[in-house]
Amino acid sequence: MSKSHDSPDVGSSLQTDLREALSFLSHNAREGHSSTLALLELQRILPEPMPTPVLIDRIERNARKSLAAIDDFMDMVAARTRPLNFEEIDLADLLAELVADAWSLARKHGIHVRFAPGAETATVRADRQMLAGTINKLLRDSAERTPRRGELLCGLTEGAAEWIVEVGDPGAPDNPPAVADSSPWDGKLPLEGGVGAGLALAQVVAQRHGGWVRIDVQPGGGRVCKVALPRSSG
Repeated sequence: MSKSHDSPDVGSSLQTDLREALSFLSHNAREGHSSTLALLELQRILPEPMPTPVLIDRIERNARKSLAAIDDFMDMVAARTRPLNFEEIDLADLLAELVADAWSLARKHGIHVRFAPGAETATVRADRQMLAGTINKLLRDSAERTPRRGELLCGLTEGAAEWIVEVGDPGAPDNPPAVADSSPWDGKLPLEGGVGAGLALAQVVAQRHGGWVRIDVQPGGGRVCKVALPRSSG
């Protein structure tokens, strides 16, 4: 029977992760509500208030952002505590499926999502549901960093003993990454700098599968998020 790769001090690590996740949740949920309250206050005091449809649209965006923060927190808890259901997965097939399903995400942000498989087959032993959810969040975070008409790249490369999922974006001028070139990410939940909840989740999921996460910063503010999982021995 397959076992997760949790460390012996998982209890202490879990408490630390949950404290960081709660901090992250509080920051993002509060930000959405604070923005809504500020909009309503401006609507009361401006001599020419913004049109109602515009106000409703901004309030809706803030509400969705707060709900997304709650969803991110719940996914983090599940990723850290739920027993893993290991099965043989072809990463190439899974990525192709996720990119094909990302058309609504691409349309929403006005971008193009391109898949560069790099290998016909890439077999790993992993929890399919957890892995798919993690990659989807990475795609979401990178889509938010990609300017309209930009391209988001999802690829797959082979390491010495692992398959590496790569999600790359060109970055936006006002949202540069705050991580050094080719640096291992420390797994902490950042509150700013364009890293996002997707990487926090990816770090937990990769560790539980015996893998790793890294961010490579590109010229001009772009970045490539890399999630490595051990290749299946068969």
